[in-house]
Amino acid sequence: MLIAHIVERAADQPYASFLAREIFEPLGMEATFAGSGAGKPTLAIGHQAGTPVKSFELDTVGMGAGDVWSTVAATAGISAVSPASIE
Repeated sequence: MLIAHIVERAADQPYASFLAREIFEPLGMEATFAGSGAGKPTLAIGHQAGTPVKSFELDTVGMGAGDVWSTVAATAGISAVSPASIE
């Protein structure tokens, strides 16, 4: 959460907006966002023993604490390590 606050101060914009503009959009991660998933119609619903369960929201904790939502497809092929750096 401290880094999220530092990013907000340094970028002079909300943390979620910074992530969207500087990371998710350039990487083409259209289905990825930070913040609350409330009201997002495409989110998967958790199930326990065949019964839908509510998502565990971290809104009370705040930004930068597990609040990035994505899909497997959005993250496929994205790596923080370049193939050249491995060799």
